[in-house]
Amino acid sequence: MDAVSAEIDDVQYVPRQSLYEPGKHGDDVFVIRTNLVTLDRIEPDGQRRISRVAKRGDVIGLECLVAQPFLHRASPVKTVRVCRIPITLLQNEHTRRCDLDLDMMERWHRALRQADDWSCLYGGQRPVAPRMAQLLLALTDPPWSDTLLLPKLDDLAALLGVAMESASRALSQLRQRGWLVRLGLGRYAIERDALDAYVHARKPVSARERGAGVAPDAKRLQHESGAATVTQASSPSTVRHRRSGGQFVGMGHAPAQVRHLP
Repeated sequence: MDAVSAEIDDVQYVPRQSLYEPGKHGDDVFVIRTNLVTLDRIEPDGQRRISRVAKRGDVIGLECLVAQPFLHRASPVKTVRVCRIPITLLQNEHTRRCDLDLDMMERWHRALRQADDWSCLYGGQRPVAPRMAQLLLALTDPPWSDTLLLPKLDDLAALLGVAMESASRALSQLRQRGWLVRLGLGRYAIERDALDAYVHARKPVSARERGAGVAPDAKRLQHESGAATVTQASSPSTVRHRRSGGQFVGMGHAPAQVRHLP
């Protein structure tokens, strides 16, 4: 393992500095160590489309393992650190002893599965706000946490295939409901249960049902004295979310404010 790790570089990239460009061939794969990297390309109609976002632990640049050109431009959202692994390292005897080549294949399979998940966010007939909610859930790091690093507005719009104005309105809707709370330094907290219920609504909510619904104002996370310290409010209230079959479930949140559900 020491022989393998000695050949792996720890590299830092800043925004506007791409890790690789589409159509180019490379000699390295990259493992993301911090922050986010967008993978985008220019469509035939000239529109920029972000295919997916790579997070901590993801591997990008796998095309070079089969001598193919890169399909996307890899761009850091913030300054990122990556492990740059030469493909020659993945082919030698030491690597096979460490099962690193098998690990790369497992990560490749995960990347393919993620690409399919990200494609479901782009375009389609669903309203923008539920797709934005699903995108926020996908961006949490680690996946089970309640915080995320939010990309720029134009990146979010490119991920969803909508205009920047539409993406901005969707974010505003989620913030107004208390499901997205800013912590500072580009990081946000989310109400995971509320967003998940919103994304997986079984059927559209009628005007009559909207009048009866209560949405949470869930600012239970706060930023104290310029530090990223987060606490939970101590006075829970019952929050009702629409479920299939006309049932509502209660969850503990900060004092709720009555607003119309979508």
